[in-house]
Amino acid sequence: MSRARRTETLNADFVDGHARDWAFGVHEAFRAPLDISLDTRMDRAANEALAKQLGRRLMPAERVMRTVWTQGNPPAYAFSRGQLMHEPAVVHTLPWQEALPLLRRSVMVLDAKPDEGALPEALEEAIRADDEGDDPALGAASAAGARVGTGTAKGQTTRAAATNTLEVSAATDQADSDEATGHGTPDAVHDTPAPAPGTDTSPAGWVAFALYHYENGQIARREEHRLSQADFVNLLRYGQR
Repeated sequence: MSRARRTETLNADFVDGHARDWAFGVHEAFRAPLDISLDTRMDRAANEALAKQLGRRLMPAERVMRTVWTQGNPPAYAFSRGQLMHEPAVVHTLPWQEALPLLRRSVMVLDAKPDEGALPEALEEAIRADDEGDDPALGAASAAGARVGTGTAKGQTTRAAATNTLEVSAATDQADSDEATGHGTPDAVHDTPAPAPGTDTSPAGWVAFALYHYENGQIARREEHRLSQADFVNLLRYGQR
């Protein structure tokens, strides 16, 4: 798919560190997976005003530049293994014990393939996540809280963020154990069938993730889903694909 010039109209407006009005808490550290980057462009209005003031065309060295956040058009998303986000978004700004009773759902990325054309920094992040080990929760916990998307309130430390992630990991491990022994709710089937090994040549990426539902601060059920990167972003933004 051909892509137009990167647009300045973004699908995420970050306020106080998180995407405003998104269902799940998506921290501004996820700009690269959302195909958002800071670019330098000509400030057309400022250049026209300066040329009018000088009464002549501007020399190259005189041209005014501006920095602006842009996004791919369409975006090439690159969410990666180990990333964890909660619903509602406000829980990301609270101490874990205060956040737990408010939790409705959590998503943890188990595996993923980025869209073709994703930003290099997002691809590097995915490689680092794969290098951190077989347990995506532990890999997420060892990274900065902003990357994981937990514990990003002002003044909260990375260590606290990692603790929050590990607490979720312990709870999800218990949910997995319950399912293995016949207790709890079994996994849902994948939304999109996984391709046979070596046959996945599509430019569109995908995300396989665990979706945890909470009731009264406890995991009520666990599902597994597989969506395209674009549909996964819709889930994070609207609460549904």
